[in-house]
Amino acid sequence: MNPHYNGITRLGRLDFPRFNGDKVREWLFKVEEFFLIDGTPDDIKVRISSIHFDVPASTWHQAIMQSDLGVDLLLDWKSYRLLLVERFEEVLDDPIADLKNLQETDGIAEYNEKFEVIRARVKLSST
Repeated sequence: MNPHYNGITRLGRLDFPRFNGDKVREWLFKVEEFFLIDGTPDDIKVRISSIHFDVPASTWHQAIMQSDLGVDLLLDWKSYRLLLVERFEEVLDDPIADLKNLQETDGIAEYNEKFEVIRARVKLSST
């Protein structure tokens, strides 16, 4: 454990996002922002995250911890994060198709909001 981290989040009044298996990438974005602001050491990120899991994510976490990988994953946030995405990412998630099908029906402000949500899911290369 990091000797400069006191073990108690400095942002205790800021709610840590709960995770039930839905929208894993959005959840991970929020969690990474929390960890960055808080200065959370990598070796405790898995434990902090997992106590905020609801079913089915909590059931998945328990199974992973009981497997041969469990002990090693507790200290390896990057590998754990990859397993989370592998398990909970929506297989049929196609933000390009969602952008193509997006239509303005309820006004420009709502259209723009929907566009921004979809755009955040699109990863375009600059080359």
